[in-house]
Formats: sequence, C-alpha cells, structure tokens
Amino acid sequence: MSRPGLLRWAEIDLEAVAHNVGQLLARLSQGARLGAVVKANAYGHGAVDVGRAAVEAGADWLCVATVGEGSELRSAGIDAPILTMGPTLAADADTAVAAELRCCVFDRQGVLLLASAAERAGRTLPVHLKVDTGMARLGVPVGETLELARQVESSPWLQLEGLWTHFAEADDAASPRTATQLARFLAEVDLVRRKDVVQQIPEAVETRARSLRLDQAATAGAAKPTKAKKAS
Repeated sequence: MSRPGLLRWAEIDLEAVAHNVGQLLARLSQGARLGAVVKANAYGHGAVDVGRAAVEAGADWLCVATVGEGSELRSAGIDAPILTMGPTLAADADTAVAAELRCCVFDRQGVLLLASAAERAGRTLPVHLKVDTGMARLGVPVGETLELARQVESSPWLQLEGLWTHFAEADDAASPRTATQLARFLAEVDLVRRKDVVQQIPEAVETRARSLRLDQAATAGAAKPTKAKKAS
C-alpha cells in the first residue's frame, strides 16, 4: 500500500549560523578560541554545511561525538581541527589517526589504544584530556588528572594539546554547581602546569576559564546551531 510523501522539511539559515558564531566570538576573552559543536549531524541541521559555515565565520575548531562524524567532515574537505568528544573505539583508532582528528582521552586504556594507533601510522596524535568535575559522564576523576597527563606525555606518539571539562548546568549562570566545577577544573589545570608535565598547556584552557564570567562560560565554549536564528 502506497503512502503519500511527508510534507515536512527544515530550512536552515546558514547566514544565521554565521551570525551566531560572530556573536560568540565577540564574547570570548583574549586568547580563547571557539569550537563549534556539530555532533549528531549538527543536531539535525547538517554537519557538513553547518560546520563549513561555522569555520568560514571564524570558528577555530569543530567538535563531534565520534570518529565517524569527524571522518565525514574530513571527506567533505573541511581541514579545520576536529575534536572527538566521545571515546575512541578500538575499531576506529586507526581511522582517527589517518583523519588527523584530535581525540578525547580519560583513562589509561584509551591512552594506550591511541598511542599504538599513532605509532602504527608513524605520526604524532594530539589528544585532549577530559576531566570529570561533576557531570558524571565521561572524564578522568578529579585527583587523577596529573597521573593520566603524565601517561600521555610519556608516549612519544601522543601530544597533550589541551584539558577540558563539561559543565552539568552551564545554562544556569547562578548555579553553584557550575562554580564548583570551574574551581575543580582550574585546580586540576594548575596542578598539571605546576608539575611541569608538559612544557605549556595552551593558554586558552586557563584564559577562558579564569577571565570569562560564568554566564558567558555557558555559551562561549561552543556554538550549537540548535536555533538557527540571529542572536540579538
């Protein structure tokens, strides 16, 4: 039995996406860079088109959930840095290295997996260490960041390019939980720097967290095109 076609569609205004990127860039503190989150097909808006529009508008990075999503952007010709925010599966490690993605690490197993893949490819892989400061999703527990950072730096095939965390209530500027998470994150970053685990953690890691107000931190970290309309 035949069914009539669905008379529904979504019209995505890429000029509005670009405008919103500009609004976010204007709110960043000096030295901070913008990563536009385009995971889950840019929340249904089209990862390739939205990602390209975001980069052309000034976004420095794109962020995705999986290696497959990052590979799709690479196949479309997007050469901006791409961070995979989820775990890297064993079956995807070689692909991640070949596509020159930045990978998230948060445990010893993940570090060893990516180091082996990078060694097989003969190239250094930048990784970003995620700290669980209270989101209770993915991340190395507070107090174990330094140990994992040392493990990353002990591999000649990995480069610790950054540290990051995920605020559980970032949309609530008055949330005491956000303030607690921010304090925990800064303490972990400071510990890694004081122990000279790496020569230099990118200034954006500390600059953004220290100098942005918490109400800005809720939106300055990434541009999510879930509402493709101009921000006032």
